[in-house]
Amino acid sequence: MYWRSTHPVPPLPDTMSPTEKWLAHANHWTFYVLLITMPIVGYLLASASGNPVYFFNAEIPALIEKNQLLQYSLRGLHFAGALVLIILMAVHVSAAMRHLWVRRDGVIQRMAPFLRR
Repeated sequence: MYWRSTHPVPPLPDTMSPTEKWLAHANHWTFYVLLITMPIVGYLLASASGNPVYFFNAEIPALIEKNQLLQYSLRGLHFAGALVLIILMAVHVSAAMRHLWVRRDGVIQRMAPFLRR
């Protein structure tokens, strides 16, 4: 996320339709939302379970008391987030391979400048 905030994103190729561009942006922003929310939900889940949470070998104090009902809700939320993350990764890789092998429109080179010829 630091890299994204300090390096401008090149524009998407004109060969992509507006719908494809919208889907690409939605996919990326959903990744960012999940990258922020999943650790927070995981931390709250561990706290609600009564388990200690460690960050670089230092125990982080629990924000909430042990709560079984909240634990089950957070577990479901964390599981759903994980499924969405897996699906987004599969869609992302599939779209990248489509751009590389089918469309050959330079999107892969845009994503990985070291692949440019």
